[in-house]
Amino acid sequence: MPVYTPVPAFLAGDTIDEVFLNTYWRDNMAASIPDLFSAKGQLPVGLGVDDMGILNVGANGTIPVADSTESLGILWRALVKARRGGSATNWGTVGTTNYTPATAKVQAGVINVASVSTAFGSIFYGTVTVTFPEAFAQVPIVIASLGALVSQNAIGVMQQVSATQVIFYVTSFSSISNQAVSWIAIGE
Repeated sequence: MPVYTPVPAFLAGDTIDEVFLNTYWRDNMAASIPDLFSAKGQLPVGLGVDDMGILNVGANGTIPVADSTESLGILWRALVKARRGGSATNWGTVGTTNYTPATAKVQAGVINVASVSTAFGSIFYGTVTVTFPEAFAQVPIVIASLGALVSQNAIGVMQQVSATQVIFYVTSFSSISNQAVSWIAIGE
């Protein structure tokens, strides 16, 4: 593999010849970053002055994270480093066992509560369904912000969570329409 050679200071009156061009133009172009890649997804990583390495692509669902103990100073790690629960695969199972996820998926969004207007006495109720953009392999953990609804004396409870969707059951002391609910789902 060609090695990059730093270009020396060029002074007035110096000449450029074939040795200069071959050393600093041709050889440095051959040693440039694109020519060092050999596979899809590789990243250049600075190792010091005029030195670099190549970080190979990580596993699906991982991100590059700084780690000074690594030779390149970076490694690939799952989005969620550790979690606690009762099942290695089902993130919605209660428990106290620690797990290191192989991969993790984080999805988030905002859904509009079009209407909660079905009345039972003075209580209004309805459901709000969020379909995840990408299905999880198992039931994820879901967190939602029902702040706008709470200001209208509403209560939202996750009624059902599956690998593909979450359904919120919403009750209120007044009719609700066009309110945003923010949500985030984390799982594998």
